[in-house]
Amino acid sequence: MILLGLYFASGSLTGQNLIKKGNNLYSKQNYCEALYYYNQYLAVHASKDIYFKRGVCHYHCRDLDMAIEDIENSITLGNLDKETNLFLAKSYQDKQEFEKAINYYKLYLNDIFKNEAEKATVLDIIKKCSNGVYHKFRSTDHFIENWGKELNTLYNDIMPVQSQINSSVFYFGSDKIKISDSDKKFREYRSEFSNGSWKTTAELFLLNPAHNLLILDFNMNEMELLFYLGYQLKNGTIYSGKFLNNEIEYDSKIKFKGPIMSELSFSYATYINDSTLVFSSNMQGGYGGNDIYITGIRNGLWIKPVNLGPAINTKFDEISPYISSDGEMIFFSSNNTGSIGGFDIFTSVYDFHNDVWSEARNMGIPLNSTRDEINFRVLSSGLGAIYSSDRKDMGFGGFDNYWMYFKNGITTSNTYAQELPFLANRKLDFIDVFPAHKPLETEVKAPEIVVNEVKIEPENESKDNIVDIPVPESVQIKSETETKDVFTFAIPMICLKDDEFTENSVTVKVMDQLAGLMMKNKDLEVEFVGNAYTWNTDKNDMVRSVKMAMRLADSLQLRMINKSRIHVKGSGSNFPYAKLNGPDRSKNIILKVNNRVDIYLHNIDDEKIIVKKDEFYLNRTLLDTRHTLYETIIEGLTYRVQLKSGNFLVTEETQAEFNDAGIEYDPQTSVYTYTVGIYKEYRQAKELFEKLLSNYRTNIKILPYINGLRLENNEILSYAKKYNDLVNFLADNK
Repeated sequence: MILLGLYFASGSLTGQNLIKKGNNLYSKQNYCEALYYYNQYLAVHASKDIYFKRGVCHYHCRDLDMAIEDIENSITLGNLDKETNLFLAKSYQDKQEFEKAINYYKLYLNDIFKNEAEKATVLDIIKKCSNGVYHKFRSTDHFIENWGKELNTLYNDIMPVQSQINSSVFYFGSDKIKISDSDKKFREYRSEFSNGSWKTTAELFLLNPAHNLLILDFNMNEMELLFYLGYQLKNGTIYSGKFLNNEIEYDSKIKFKGPIMSELSFSYATYINDSTLVFSSNMQGGYGGNDIYITGIRNGLWIKPVNLGPAINTKFDEISPYISSDGEMIFFSSNNTGSIGGFDIFTSVYDFHNDVWSEARNMGIPLNSTRDEINFRVLSSGLGAIYSSDRKDMGFGGFDNYWMYFKNGITTSNTYAQELPFLANRKLDFIDVFPAHKPLETEVKAPEIVVNEVKIEPENESKDNIVDIPVPESVQIKSETETKDVFTFAIPMICLKDDEFTENSVTVKVMDQLAGLMMKNKDLEVEFVGNAYTWNTDKNDMVRSVKMAMRLADSLQLRMINKSRIHVKGSGSNFPYAKLNGPDRSKNIILKVNNRVDIYLHNIDDEKIIVKKDEFYLNRTLLDTRHTLYETIIEGLTYRVQLKSGNFLVTEETQAEFNDAGIEYDPQTSVYTYTVGIYKEYRQAKELFEKLLSNYRTNIKILPYINGLRLENNEILSYAKKYNDLVNFLADNK
């Protein structure tokens, strides 16, 4: 509603000055600055023109609700300009209220019926709004989250790249630094995401401040990188250079000599492996606009770029491609007719049998919005991805960087192929150009391909000769330590929904690896700790958490692992990964990470097994440290107070009073043990025991644990030599 207040038809001198200053900023598209003056004016005046202009300012400054309110106020005051319908349509479109947006775009069509070119544009937008209606109600397999205001600014923050050698480190470009009032340049920044928060952000070295600098990609050992350099963003050059100690060695840069004409337009290029690149280009011979191509170096020669074909490329623009390291899945951005608006992220899978890519599929909402989504890259863990978007419903200004979380992960992220299936059986043409990796004055061989961090070199060839690169089958990643019979067991976050356990590709891989590991290492034991949470809590969360852990225990038993080596616990919602009852917009992520089963290995031979937990990237504002605290507390000796035990699984009301309660299940005896308290000293556990003794006389007792596992009676004495506090326990429990 309009607050009419005091309305002066002529306006005071102060009011006119406010309008003049606001309009001056408005004409220069400094919308957020113009708001300051329009707000002051409209506090005491009412003007259909100023309400409309303030609405436009709110739209550009991402306050869509205020934009709609102001434009409706302008219409109420008699503004019949066609732009009112246009900006109402845009505002509802960016709010993803597509049906309302379509209605206002149709009204706008009536206003411009003579302008055929603009009518065609609006009809295309209406088609994309219709796509939005479909995707809004379609089931999705992901969640998204903004990187946060620690890194994203009012300006453009784009092209995130994860470090190849440190998964917690990320690089991104930003134009937040002004060279002058009218000139901003992109710089590269490095930041580390650890324990749910961003650490200090540092700018990478750049000699010439007048250049735009954007990292395109690193090679697999992160010793070299491709980067884009130019006075103008759309007219620059791709260089290759050394990257050491988190800095670009500027003097080492040489112009990239591969067949990518970045001087014609901005080229996105990413490594698939050290000898193969995927890139986008508007070179002649494509399907129209920018197409996606693959090239690479073989025998010292570059492959003539191979177009990925009509399943991927259209008469529109396809840009910022990313191909999984096994070559079987591609993600890219396109503004084709299947888009919701602007550039959307699409994906396709390579069909081995028919030697084609599957029809590209829009990845839907919430990943995609009515604005542009670009620079999509899968995280090394396979559990999520990073990308850039200028969406108006979640951002801080310009382009922001975002997390995307897969519900089931991408299992191909840790598999590397020396040759892409798409290229393996294809007749390739070659171009006689030198690669960027070496100086130009000598004959150049193809670079050694690094697979599984082990260099594959040709047999019967010296390092100085040109070599043929073999085309083996896809191979699994192996670290350097694994070549010495040390196995690295990577534990992903196992998330379950509604107690359901379905053996998707992630859990199958983990259970298979775990079973194989336990068969080879007979002393190894595993502990499954369930965590369950329902929105706004539920008294049955504790019971649900045990059931979730039992699902994995059953799965492992089916793989012929003895029950005596499997331990099962439930912690309810006592040790969440994300803060409980967080904002509604983050509900899906909170439910996902708090309904999980944590896996712990015991009796590990450190000379044979390295255990690594894959990190789940979560914004600091959502991260709850109680799960980390739990893992810290259970190290070494602890005590819990058993309330009762038996062959029944029920909700124990007393446990709800404690934030460290748990239920244990013994697969051998089918006995459930209900506990409260986790204490490092026996005297603390004894104090709680004495308080609860009157209510639980039959089964109540104090139980000792080492690294989270309960000690058997015959083990306590031997551990007392290392943990002196056990002597106090033994004195009371002879």
